[in-house]
This record gives sequence, structure tokens and C-alpha cells, in this order.
Amino acid sequence: MSLIGTLPAPATCLVSGRTEQARCAILPEEFYAFGPALCKLPTLVRIAPAVTRHLGATPDLMASADVTPEEARGLLELDALRDAGRAASPVLPVHGGLRALDGFLLEPHAADAVRIFAALRAISPNATTAADLARHLATTADAVHGALDLLGSAGAIDTMPRGEARIARLSARLRLRGSDANVVGLA
Repeated sequence: MSLIGTLPAPATCLVSGRTEQARCAILPEEFYAFGPALCKLPTLVRIAPAVTRHLGATPDLMASADVTPEEARGLLELDALRDAGRAASPVLPVHGGLRALDGFLLEPHAADAVRIFAALRAISPNATTAADLARHLATTADAVHGALDLLGSAGAIDTMPRGEARIARLSARLRLRGSDANVVGLA
């Protein structure tokens, strides 16, 4: 395919129904294109003006929306966000080596977390519900949720927020370390 702005042509040649004089008077956004991908005869092509902005252009300033603080609070659900922040479990501090182990062992739900980890390892790569874990380990739902929060904050498991249908499974990095059990549920 050839894309050219002007064509050298004999004076008697017609290009797409235009005479030679008209063909030479093309605008900057026009060109003649021809070749096997387009057509056999040269065809005048017009390029539309660019509608994109320069990469370094700054955004246009806009006036603020006419929203009252109460409407904004409702749209953003700030009260629910504040409540969720209070209900969230404490996150383990990131330490290395023995300090991390000490921090884990001093957590009140550490023993339940170890038992849950063993149960999840036995059924990996599958997941189970918090209710099934509580039944399997003969413990309370609060203890299971606390242990799941602890394991989740350490990145040992993938879990959902607390609730009726909370599920958990080993994290991807731990699943890759080796588990070939095909168990689907806890007994």
C-alpha cells in the first residue's frame, strides 16, 4: 500500500474523477491512498482532526457539585466505613524471624489458628466455611472468626469478612508448597 500527499502524474490523468489540477490542490489533512489493501485506483482520503489532548495537558477545573455534607456522608457511607474500621481485627505487625513468631504466639487466638491451619491444609486447595470449621474443631464461632482474622492478617489464608457465609482456604503461596489431598469437606 502506498500513502502519498501528491502524485506525479501526466497532465491528462484523472484520479478518482478529479482532474490533475484538483488533485494537486489537496489540503493538509488529505492524501491519496492506493494499493491492494484499499483499491486499485488512487482514492482521496480525508483525516479528521485529532480529538485527543496533549499528554502533558492539565485537566479542566470544574465547579464543585451542589451536595450538602449530609448527602455526601450518605453517598460515601462514612458511618458504615467507620464502624467497619472499628470491627476489623488488629493486623499483625510485620517483623522478621522470631519477633513475628513471638507476636503470633502471644495472640489470644493462636492455638485455634494453628488448628484451623491444619484443617485447611488437609483439604487444600479446597475451601470450607467458618461454620464447618467450628463444628469440625468443636469450638465457638467467635473463636473461629478470631483465628481466621489472625491467619488472614498474616497472609496465611484467603478469607472473606465475618458473616454467615464466611469461607476460608490456604493462601496461594501456601497452596503451592504442596498439598495433593482431594478432600472436599471436613468430617
